[in-house]
Amino acid sequence: MCLVLNCLPTKSSSCINLSSKSGKIQHSLSSTSPLSSKSLLVALLWRAKVMFGSYLQSPASGPFIQQPQVSYEQSLICVSCLLSGLNVFQQGHDENDRFRRVLRGLHGLHLYANEYWTQHLLTAASYGAGLHSLPNLLELTETLCKSLQSRRMTSPELTPPPGSGSKLDTRLTTLEMYPPVYEYIKFELTCRLNSKAERHVPAANGF
Repeated sequence: MCLVLNCLPTKSSSCINLSSKSGKIQHSLSSTSPLSSKSLLVALLWRAKVMFGSYLQSPASGPFIQQPQVSYEQSLICVSCLLSGLNVFQQGHDENDRFRRVLRGLHGLHLYANEYWTQHLLTAASYGAGLHSLPNLLELTETLCKSLQSRRMTSPELTPPPGSGSKLDTRLTTLEMYPPVYEYIKFELTCRLNSKAERHVPAANGF
């Protein structure tokens, strides 16, 4: 956005013209009596602030960040990172290759991805047609969930802890049509709720 400022003082009036080269934004400020330099500057700055704010909120400024696209990319990166980690850190993988990858920082996102991948996935699935419109993400997520599910130790059915309202993230319903993903994310969210509840249980004897 390029603004053109025209100040045209006359004996009877002073006019400030602000316009963009696109011609989409035009404002003017005039008075019937001459303005002092200070008043002129204040008026100019105020009008420029109003114009710039209006421009940023208008379609002409363009959508710099689109939340659905951001959520998709965050989910894709986290899921890809975890899949790569499952492969590289499993027994039997070449140890030298593993060290090289770690030293090069290729797994620097692993801790973040492990902590937040479910939240990014649920956010991405809550937009538009959900994961059905994101085939790449859906395919990788199903692969990850199936792999993680196969590594799970056999355990009784988990339930949310008392006091949590027995409710998991409401966005979980967007995954019901993808059973492998739904079942594992439900298990993951329940585990996290139980773990959080255990950390807040007072120890015996007040210690």
